[in-house]
Amino acid sequence: MNSSCMSKRFRYIFFVVSILCSINSRAQDTLVAYTPQFELGSYYQITTVYGSEYRGEVVEETKLGFVLLDKRSNLKHRLYKSDIKEIKPINSKVKNNIGRFDDDYYSNYYMLSENALPYESGAVNATCHYFIENVNYAFSENWSISMNVLLFLPSSVGVKCSYEISKDLYFGANVYLWALPTDNNIEVYSVPILGAGARITKGDNNTNFTIGAGALAIKDFDQVNTPTQKLDYTPVYYLNFAYANRFAKHAALNIENFLFPQAFSNPRGSVNLNLTGVSIKWIRNENIQWNFGCYGMYLGDLTKLTTNSKIIPIPYISYTQYMN
Repeated sequence: MNSSCMSKRFRYIFFVVSILCSINSRAQDTLVAYTPQFELGSYYQITTVYGSEYRGEVVEETKLGFVLLDKRSNLKHRLYKSDIKEIKPINSKVKNNIGRFDDDYYSNYYMLSENALPYESGAVNATCHYFIENVNYAFSENWSISMNVLLFLPSSVGVKCSYEISKDLYFGANVYLWALPTDNNIEVYSVPILGAGARITKGDNNTNFTIGAGALAIKDFDQVNTPTQKLDYTPVYYLNFAYANRFAKHAALNIENFLFPQAFSNPRGSVNLNLTGVSIKWIRNENIQWNFGCYGMYLGDLTKLTTNSKIIPIPYISYTQYMN
């Protein structure tokens, strides 16, 4: 009887000591000095050596491991640093619905217009529209520089910014200039277009709506090949709105409209230019996107638009690649 009681007491003491040792080991792991590998509160995509992928917010880190909170399932994953194969930071400012389609989809463009969502810091992306290639480099989440290449010839440069106003509400602006070589000398450039714009975007990376406005200073066509010091420009103003909805893992709907009030003149007076586009974006993966759609161009007053009005269709296709 006494032997049985002693055995039970021994097992109980052994169990308590084991728990205390485990707690002490974890506490030592937490207290040991180490160089943090993650920023607490930031989002990451983790790939392990076993091929598993985890996405979420890092809420705890120790010398040997860390805890990742999956917002979609509200589950915590405790992972060991020795099991990490790849770490990919995720821009949490525009990933408010991270995990909705279980990927890291991101896009600043609808068709030709842009939204005001923050940029992927350090990322480079290139989009080909017809014969124009647009290249962007984001040196932070708030600032990006861009360049357009026309048939392998650099033709424009610009700078863009994006700032968060409140949750899911962003402000963006950009300035740019287009310069083309003169007929007489390919090394001498003329500046036919100067431009600036501002926009406000509501939403996240999967669903958003943008309202924008801007102005262009266009050099008269008969002076495009004159020296740059002869600056004779015509101002053109525009309003635009755009909407994007990613309705499936590999597909997103884009709608955008540009209104150029009194863009052209004729014997009857000034004429408005309206350009409306609709497209379906095929999201092949996180880095490659194709966009197929069509624009409808209408010259005239929208209030007088009828089924008999002449609308000029303009097919649209683009290809975008993101290089993080």
